[in-house]
Amino acid sequence: MKQLSFGGRRQLIISVLQSLQLYWMAIYVFPSSVIHDLEGILRVFLWAEGDAVQGKCRIAWSGVCRPRDCGGLGFKRLTIWNRVLITKNIWDILVARPTLWVAWVRSLNVHSSNLWVIRKSNAWSWVLRKMMDLLGVIRPHIKVTIGDGRSTHAWEDSWLDCGPLVSMITYRRIHGQGFNTSTTVRDFLDVCGGAWPSDWVDRYPNLLLHTLPSVEDEATDMVCWQSRHHGLMQFSVKDAYNSLDVHYDRFPWTTSVKTTIGWLDAPLLWDEITVALSGQAPPRKFIHKIGLAAAVYMIWKERNRRLFTADRHPDIVSPAPRSSKTESYVDNKRKDDIRMANIKSARSVADAVRTSLGPKGMDKMISTASGEVIITNDGATILNKMEVLQPAAKMLVELSKSQDVVAGDGTTTVVVIAGALLKQCQTLLHAGIHPTVVSDSLHKVSVKAIDILTAMAVPVELTDRESLVKSASTSLNSKVVSQYSTLLAPLAVDSVLSVVDPAKPDLVDLRDVKIVKKLGGTVDDTELVKGLVFDKKVSHAAGGPTRVENAKIAVIQFQISPPKTDIEQSIVVSDYTQMDRILKEERTYILGMIKKIKATGCNVLLIQKSILRDAVTDLSLHYLAKAKILVIKDVERDDIEFITKTLNCLPIANIEHFRAEKLGYADMVEEVSLGDGKIVRVTGIKDMGRTTTVLVRGSNLLVLDEAERSLHDALCVVRCLVNKKFLIAGGGAPEIELSRQLGAWSKVLQGMESFCVRSFAEALEVIPYTLAENAGLNPIAIVTELRNRHAQGEINAGINVRKGQITNILEENVVQPLLVSTSAISLATECVRMILKIDDIVTVR
Repeated sequence: MKQLSFGGRRQLIISVLQSLQLYWMAIYVFPSSVIHDLEGILRVFLWAEGDAVQGKCRIAWSGVCRPRDCGGLGFKRLTIWNRVLITKNIWDILVARPTLWVAWVRSLNVHSSNLWVIRKSNAWSWVLRKMMDLLGVIRPHIKVTIGDGRSTHAWEDSWLDCGPLVSMITYRRIHGQGFNTSTTVRDFLDVCGGAWPSDWVDRYPNLLLHTLPSVEDEATDMVCWQSRHHGLMQFSVKDAYNSLDVHYDRFPWTTSVKTTIGWLDAPLLWDEITVALSGQAPPRKFIHKIGLAAAVYMIWKERNRRLFTADRHPDIVSPAPRSSKTESYVDNKRKDDIRMANIKSARSVADAVRTSLGPKGMDKMISTASGEVIITNDGATILNKMEVLQPAAKMLVELSKSQDVVAGDGTTTVVVIAGALLKQCQTLLHAGIHPTVVSDSLHKVSVKAIDILTAMAVPVELTDRESLVKSASTSLNSKVVSQYSTLLAPLAVDSVLSVVDPAKPDLVDLRDVKIVKKLGGTVDDTELVKGLVFDKKVSHAAGGPTRVENAKIAVIQFQISPPKTDIEQSIVVSDYTQMDRILKEERTYILGMIKKIKATGCNVLLIQKSILRDAVTDLSLHYLAKAKILVIKDVERDDIEFITKTLNCLPIANIEHFRAEKLGYADMVEEVSLGDGKIVRVTGIKDMGRTTTVLVRGSNLLVLDEAERSLHDALCVVRCLVNKKFLIAGGGAPEIELSRQLGAWSKVLQGMESFCVRSFAEALEVIPYTLAENAGLNPIAIVTELRNRHAQGEINAGINVRKGQITNILEENVVQPLLVSTSAISLATECVRMILKIDDIVTVR
């Protein structure tokens, strides 16, 4: 073997070594590791003459395996060669070749006449399963020429230039036109009469670009292979290899040759040069013979220069620069890739929370890095805890937060709608519509949708407490604590109504409603407290009072403790006399402060939490207990504003400003045992501000946290009704009505705008579809019936997931504020438009 030349080793590889595994490659799909090992053996034999010495390979194996007229040695890529040989078996099954193996496969495994609709079974052999995995690779090359049309599947087979019809038209539209999944081309053409259905043409105008063929009764349908170079033809291994292999450009050698030796009659391609040198067509003149040999030598020399020195011969003209048109195309391709990557990332976020939509939605268990576990189906909470890194996906997280701020509810709905709109945008962009046109159409859809929702809305008054409770119950029915909605909904309504200021009837600040969580009991023990509740016990280390009637309450922001030096200073006490003097001064200082407090009649002291030094000491607590003053320490700074507003008092920042007019008054302040701990209640507050407190109970922290989140959503729903006094039906009724009316409106519009509006109208059906899907119903049947009911004028018909049928949602008391729906539509469309306008991501460090 070592005596073979390089050309001899090449010929041996092509003739013998690549043919040894031919039989097995026609049976098994080789693992990639096996192919890598085989190609490694061939590579070592070619370059190293059989000795596996590292560094002898001069050209990448992918370059060696190119065709000879494309700069390679004509070797076959074993991966492609393996696929081609397996494809031969698939072709035999497709055309029902009369062999025993094909008959056995068709009788025991492939029962259907159409391979594209067969589902892979675990009962199949490993060989057959791997073989069927290649269907997706070869499907674009399998075409059908129509004869009588009886044996060709109308939706899955490629009998038109556009490929399978199912890639353009969904099965829902196909069933809507009266066809079924087994319709043949003959059946389809007989029903359509040789023309596309008008409904399909309105929805898919590209169908007009493809003419329907005519059938001939005496002819039969023929399965053909779409070759890259020869068009439709019968299957051959050679053409299949050329079709499945990467397309290479033929390498022009003329520039180097002509410029170097100035011979204008030189052959143009490598094959022509080798043919001339081989003696099959020898040059007649001696000068041509010399020129031909020089051409080969200069080409080889230039090739080595470019490979190993990254340099070019100064006399060789570089290839002409690409035209501006080509540069523009590459640039647009990158922008499309960035845009599609953004859309894909954002849709993955929407798909993550979609299953938690609706009363029957699933819950998510979130485990944080610190070990905290959260169980919830609140979209804002789920997305807030997710670690999203992709910038476009983060936009959907912020979208959910925005919906939570504006409406407080619908945080899952807004993300699901945005995901459905992005899916339609992806389809429109693939169809060649410019992103600006899609964005402008989406803006018009948003404006029109809000007008339609406003027309559907029902006005409500704040005096109609029953309607407010129904709206809050709808929000709570989709939560983990939905079984307690009859308790929490009235509680939320009473809380919000109690803090509404008559001077500003359209504004509600939910910071005036304080939610205090206390572990123990059940959610049924949750109550509305007309006053204050502190989730801490009284500081009675020195035997101070725990219950005070006719309380005079002071909120102080200073410390009742001896003053300290600055952090960087210290005092050195050298003897006991000085120490006694310091202790005496401390007692005098604290006693003086407490006497000033007692002089105002104060008997309850709320002390703000201190950072620099202790707010109180054991000595100060002792003197306060002697003065019969109830002490609650470590009050959070954030709670001071709520406490002072509730007590109608002023916070006191210095002992010198301690006066009676700054105190608050209450009938009772007492410490109460609750569960395993204690709380402090302040009731009977005189001139109480417009605030209220809700004491939430729960058997464990998970239930307690979810009850707090659910109650917050219910409070936000009632706040929405205070801000915008309109109710709208739930249960998917607004979205299906929007889809219907926008679809009708799209027929009035013209051009691409009409096509975009129709697509976005379809996207809004995702809400009723998901509600039905999460409830375990048949989503296609439910949405179809719902669409029919709305077409008959029942605009309040929606999905009753508890009964599993379509009912009048208003009569079922499933209602929500108009603001929730309008903000979800406007925020979702705004977010999608922003994503569409992004064509590049720039990383700045």
